[in-house]
Amino acid sequence: MLEEDRSLARQLLELYSSDGPSTKPLLLRFRHQTGDYRWFEVLLEVTRNAQQQVVGLTGTLTDRTEAQRAQEALFESEQRFRAIADNVEEIFWVRDVQQPLFQYINPSFERYTGLSSDTVYAHPLAFAQAVVEEDRPLVLEAFMSPQPRAALRFRVQHPDGQLRWLSTRIFTEKNQAGQLTRRMGMATDITAVVEKEQHLEASLAAERSLNALKSQFIATASHQFRTPLTAIKLSASLIQRYAHPTREAVSMPKIQKQVDTINRQVQALTELINDTLTLSRIEAGKVEVDLVVADLVALSVEVVGLFGDREDGRQVELSVEGEPVGVQVDKKLLSHVLLNLLSNAFKFSASNPQLTLIYSSDQVRILVSDRGVGIPQGDLPYLFTKFFRAANAGNIPGTGLGLAICQEYLTLQQASIEAVSQEGEGSVFTVTFRLLSS
Repeated sequence: MLEEDRSLARQLLELYSSDGPSTKPLLLRFRHQTGDYRWFEVLLEVTRNAQQQVVGLTGTLTDRTEAQRAQEALFESEQRFRAIADNVEEIFWVRDVQQPLFQYINPSFERYTGLSSDTVYAHPLAFAQAVVEEDRPLVLEAFMSPQPRAALRFRVQHPDGQLRWLSTRIFTEKNQAGQLTRRMGMATDITAVVEKEQHLEASLAAERSLNALKSQFIATASHQFRTPLTAIKLSASLIQRYAHPTREAVSMPKIQKQVDTINRQVQALTELINDTLTLSRIEAGKVEVDLVVADLVALSVEVVGLFGDREDGRQVELSVEGEPVGVQVDKKLLSHVLLNLLSNAFKFSASNPQLTLIYSSDQVRILVSDRGVGIPQGDLPYLFTKFFRAANAGNIPGTGLGLAICQEYLTLQQASIEAVSQEGEGSVFTVTFRLLSS
């Protein structure tokens, strides 16, 4: 018998010799002649006389070496598992085979969820508190199901607000008889991977959208360029026919009419090319912005003066509300915006356009309004998109790029533009500049 077990054996013999139990199993180690030792279960039985005095002692020895060594190996395996699981980033857990009860959860669980292991040991479903609400039903179904899912993705949120994506693998362990002994799981933080996937997906969606816009732009631009070119070609053919040597007389009025048509279409084509190039320069970031503190009243007077010699006698009605202050703008770009908005007001209305400057404590608003044909409600959301023209624009000249350029120019100046309109009653375009706090 091993020395360290002898003292235990002596204590039990003394117990048997007293008024203790008549039988007592004992597990002791005995040294083999090879130097190894084996475990024996010792079962002793005390014989007593009529006076209950110990008169004899019998017993049996049963070899329990293999069972004991298996138990030691299992204990050592469990210790190694805990030593590893307690010191890794992944979440490990072991749960009961039959019931949704946790038998072990490593420290990483608390780091990701903010919930203590003791809380989940006592209340197994408490872990769901950390799962994002939209993902909670899927996670609970996987946890409660008798058949574990191979893999699962879900989000957990720490009380400090940090959101993490976890990839979970659930598996079972069986004994040699094929019986389930325990269910285990491991969750890995895949937040960085998911964020990369989302970024890539957003990039692909943006690229598809850009390709669609490019295709639409090319199709629309081709149509816009083809229209004036077709008119020019037709007028040139008519002039050629009117001035053909075989004709007895040259029809100068008819020729002049076609020349005027060519001039108008060339002008429209020039505007279209210029606007297209302007948008191209904006999108390429080649438009320089020179922000200075400017007097918007003086700038507005200057722009209004450009419309002073109209043949129809109409003019811009300028008004100012509030106390004027200097505003940081790019005078050249803002002048272009006002010219475009006022030109549209003249084109789509028979009355005088109104230009109103409204100063308040935190912003300056520039309103360009008319009482013209207005804009259909269904067209308003698309008003500032490229090559878009309202359904009721008819044959009124325009490239469909002017308002898109205005919006881009204002964005470069950290300003905004919006439109309010009622078909048949007119439109109001409002440009807003936020004033910097002193």
